[in-house]
Amino acid sequence: MTYWFALILGLGLMLISLSAILHRQWSVHERLAYPMAQLPQSMIEGMPGTDSPVKPFLKNRLVWLGFALPMFFFSLTGLHEFYPAMPEFKFFWTTLW
Repeated sequence: MTYWFALILGLGLMLISLSAILHRQWSVHERLAYPMAQLPQSMIEGMPGTDSPVKPFLKNRLVWLGFALPMFFFSLTGLHEFYPAMPEFKFFWTTLW
């Protein structure tokens, strides 16, 4: 077990060292775009020329509808687990297994 721990610790330190070495080259010099960061970045960016604290993404009614529907149904299912008198919403994937 000690040998495995030493191996995992060594690999972890190697990965941290490599990321520290390559960070400046990738981020600053090559300006590498991180694809996973593009969606959150576009969510917090405002429209050019406006100083509104509410971003356009949060003004979209479809965003709030897409948030509210799963939140409602999953909350209803969670409440049913604690309070069986609450109605239960059956999801289609629960019948698959």
